[in-house]
Amino acid sequence: MELYVNKLFNGQEILIQQKIEIQNGLISKIESCDDSHDFKAGILSPGLFDLQINGGGGVQFNHKPNVETLIKIDQAMLGCGTTSWLATIITDDIEVMQKAADAVSKLRATGKTGICGIHFEGPHISDIKKGIHKKQFIRTITEAEMELYSRTDLGIILVTLAPEAVTQQQISQLTKMGICVSLGHSNATEEQCNRAINVGAKMFTHLFNAMSGFESRAPGMVGYALHHDSVPYSFIMDGIHVSKTAANIAFKCNPNMILVSDAMALSGSNENQFNYFDELITKENNSLRDSQNRLAGSLMTLSDAVRNASQILDIALIDAIKMATYMPAQLLRLTHEIGTIQVGNPADFILWGEDNHMLEIWKSGRQVCD
Repeated sequence: MELYVNKLFNGQEILIQQKIEIQNGLISKIESCDDSHDFKAGILSPGLFDLQINGGGGVQFNHKPNVETLIKIDQAMLGCGTTSWLATIITDDIEVMQKAADAVSKLRATGKTGICGIHFEGPHISDIKKGIHKKQFIRTITEAEMELYSRTDLGIILVTLAPEAVTQQQISQLTKMGICVSLGHSNATEEQCNRAINVGAKMFTHLFNAMSGFESRAPGMVGYALHHDSVPYSFIMDGIHVSKTAANIAFKCNPNMILVSDAMALSGSNENQFNYFDELITKENNSLRDSQNRLAGSLMTLSDAVRNASQILDIALIDAIKMATYMPAQLLRLTHEIGTIQVGNPADFILWGEDNHMLEIWKSGRQVCD
């Protein structure tokens, strides 16, 4: 199969008038060609890679941590341009975490999913900065969690934790196991953040949200992340979790911004409410709120975040796309598989129109949406 595209963004640069050959769902050849072909208009980019999807299509992974739930979320997100993602399990008991891991392992073994691994958002977090996470499940790392994190059948494992809730030795041990440790849901000081980064933590989870703020004599986690521009951070670019002004300040201070959706059950769904443990989460003015009017994840998809970033940060579409493709793939050392358009990678693409909206979506060389 061959695709002719006028503009190809391979994850790092734009190439003009390119032919892509696809065999068995993989990119077999990319080359320049002349004007004699019928080129697709728009920009062809890699499919999007989301590090934080909690639910979608009307279902929440925590509530039913099984293969059927993952398939439903996968289909909903694929229709919105997310071709690769980390199934995210929010702070919960060990049995739910284990069931979630089993489901991810089983589905990945089929080779018929965009799931690259699992994101455990908690349970080793700060009670003060827990957000909607349930207090009864917050705990330190036990042997049961370490055994779970040591599994080799889950693909990428990302763990969001508060550095004050664990020891430096535990962070070091996790990173030596190949786990991506991200700092978040934390009331940590600048010094605690620095120690965690020095022993292997690699990023921050949803900057500004559920973390110690920036003050003149106490920079906190926000201040540390803004100042240390070699450390990436994920960001919920819905214009609700973080103001446009704060988003621009963050980007100017530290451009290593990785877009995530933080999608919940109602993302990619027409429903207006769902139960989160014993609480009702309701859709209100394009946001999700619990009974205390706290933000409860996002309605947004990652393609929404890309468009929002281009507008809010006043950057080119390809620069926003890079934050949702190449940058997360590079962080997790997956650019040889996803996040880029190069020979050997799966043929996962999005064709973007001039209005920054998606015209076509491709997964493993098959057009799935237009």
